[in-house]
Amino acid sequence: MIGGLSFEKWEATGNDFVLLRSAPPADSEASALAIQLCHRQFGVGADGLVYLSDLKDDAECRHRMTLFNSDGSRAAMCGNVLRCLALRLVEEGAVAAEQWFSVSTDSGPRRVRARADGQAQVDMGIPTVQPAALVQRLGVCGWLVNMGNPHLVLMAPDGAPPDWQALGAALQADYPGGINVEWATPNASELTVQVWERGAGATLACGTGACAAAAVAIGEGLAAAPVSTRLPGGVLAISWAVGGSILKTGPARRVFRGSWEEQP
Repeated sequence: MIGGLSFEKWEATGNDFVLLRSAPPADSEASALAIQLCHRQFGVGADGLVYLSDLKDDAECRHRMTLFNSDGSRAAMCGNVLRCLALRLVEEGAVAAEQWFSVSTDSGPRRVRARADGQAQVDMGIPTVQPAALVQRLGVCGWLVNMGNPHLVLMAPDGAPPDWQALGAALQADYPGGINVEWATPNASELTVQVWERGAGATLACGTGACAAAAVAIGEGLAAAPVSTRLPGGVLAISWAVGGSILKTGPARRVFRGSWEEQP
């Protein structure tokens, strides 16, 4: 399909991405490439393909994130990708460490900064939270949360059920356009979250999902901010004062660089 395509592999708390430092092609081409590159056996292997491009005519944002899930669908927002991009842009000298700057996304601009300790922070914006009557049939409390993309947060005091992945896939299909599903278990010191992502399935982490779960837990008095949100791939620190923006902090790193050769 494409030969000699230089890429970087990045991960943020186990949520992994193929990064291309260029403007995206047409959606149909980018979608097909995402399916190829993200395949775990026949490609590089990733949860998504992200294009990092420069903007010349945007007064607020000098850079743009365009993201495609591993199934080829286009994603509006990803907090984990934004942490990767913050560190990447500091590395190339486009911005300074500790400097807040804005990145354009399909959900609007998001403020980010790379810290000198190797962590990165994202201002995730103001969440909207409402009860979800749909999940009464599952016997768990649920909330619909918008973090620039849609989430269904299910509070599971005893942990996610053994069939949480099958339930996540079924619940995702109940919503037009799909939805991300989080099983969240609060305790005195932290919040444990399992994620089923639309477009990628079970993932080791989801930045917007961690924020959605934390917003519900904090709003319902089940956790105090800042809350340590534990995902299979690591821990994110989530700070939120109800009515304000959520601030997410966590690690990210480049795993390797490579070249994608033309496939037969």
